[in-house]
Amino acid sequence: MKTRHAILSALLLAAPPPRAAAAAEPVELLTLRESFLADARERSAAAEASWRLGMETLEKQRAAAGDYEGAIRVRKALSERLDAGASPAARIAGAGSLSLNPATALQGGGAEFTDVRKTSLRLKRPGSNAVWTLTSPPAGVYEVRLTYGAPGENPATPAGEANGTPEIWRAEAEAWKPGGAESAKAGGVAEFRRVTNIQSDQTPLVRVIRPTGGWGNPVTLPMGPVELDGRTVRFSLKALSAEAAGLMDLQAVELVPAALAGVSAADPADTREFLRLKEIFERQAAEKTKTLTRKYLSALQEMESRFSRGKDTAGLAEARQERLGLEKGGTENAQEGEGVTLPVADPLNMTLRGEVKLSSQRDFLTKFRPAGTCEIRWKLPALGIGPGSYEVTLEVRLTPGSGEGGTAVLFSASPAAGNGPELPLSVEGPPAAGTPRQKDAVRRTLRPGRITVSKGSEELVLRVLTLARADGSLFDLESVRLLPSEESPP
Repeated sequence: MKTRHAILSALLLAAPPPRAAAAAEPVELLTLRESFLADARERSAAAEASWRLGMETLEKQRAAAGDYEGAIRVRKALSERLDAGASPAARIAGAGSLSLNPATALQGGGAEFTDVRKTSLRLKRPGSNAVWTLTSPPAGVYEVRLTYGAPGENPATPAGEANGTPEIWRAEAEAWKPGGAESAKAGGVAEFRRVTNIQSDQTPLVRVIRPTGGWGNPVTLPMGPVELDGRTVRFSLKALSAEAAGLMDLQAVELVPAALAGVSAADPADTREFLRLKEIFERQAAEKTKTLTRKYLSALQEMESRFSRGKDTAGLAEARQERLGLEKGGTENAQEGEGVTLPVADPLNMTLRGEVKLSSQRDFLTKFRPAGTCEIRWKLPALGIGPGSYEVTLEVRLTPGSGEGGTAVLFSASPAAGNGPELPLSVEGPPAAGTPRQKDAVRRTLRPGRITVSKGSEELVLRVLTLARADGSLFDLESVRLLPSEESPP
């Protein structure tokens, strides 16, 4: 379901409805909405400009690094969202990706979670499966993307696995043969299908699952398109065949809107970057229009009262439907939790100090040292993060025997008021198991607690205090997510 930010963006930035569709609405409601949209568009102009700058910067970064194909994909995405006849913001304010996580799945056929946090689900043998239910998802065509890990040599790569079509992938799946009982590698054939009760109502999607170099070394590959009609639906991911070691460790299934998937099918990192910039845009636009939205909701309530006194049931229904649409978004936001993921590969909105650097695949920050001076500083206003209390979640990677671990703190920083309260973070690396190898790395989710972003804060700082080994690292950082809590900032 969409959060209030997404609902507001769609309402605020969508193209005006055709006259025939709008004719049934009361003139008073149309006038109020047009006034609100005009003011809101003006206030969100800076957020739109920031989004455009972020895309242009990403294009220049790709070109400077010699990734000209990547730069072309970014330019194509930017151009398609700036087509004549639709506002730039309207193009990027559509439905976001739909995530099917292991923790929310019903598992069967011998599928087992590999950790207590249920972040990874191992499909061990043919028939192992996971089933998800999506309640009233946005209608449209989506590209299915599967993220998994599997041990074995000749690992799959994101770029190589992205090539092909569902028809080619199906032929590869039909020709796949296991390596035998002595094989130590994982892999096999996976099937993803939309189901109604027991039977499928669409042609299932199948892919050969190849080794990735380790259970904890994931890659993301496309499986093909699915079409949703807006009604509640169930999806199943099933192992059709598997090596003796198992099929894979499932980490996520993501349904990416075709408009985004079409420009990034060869590079899943594009989708992550585009959606991250879209998320920042939505947060900034919502922050700028927060007071205006409250006034709009209040005006709608007054309008309902007038329509009720005048016994205008049609007008009352229209005004109430508009108000409840926004308020329902806010309720879902409170129930489901709306957060923001801080970037690890965005020099425009973050500063690195010390030896910390981005991995070659641009998915982790590594070498968190030296202690005392190594830190990351995220620019809060540019990321659309306002004052408040937030629950913090870090996704990290640790390699056994590499000397990783130590302590750190998170805090907000203000040039005028100084630093906010510190949130301590302690990391213990996994025990050594022979020579350290990155393919043996394990993923962990760290939840250190709640941080307060004080009023006037401009940066969020992650600073390394101590290290388990001077030449080691705190961890490899994949993401930091902030989930708003109910407490008010000081």
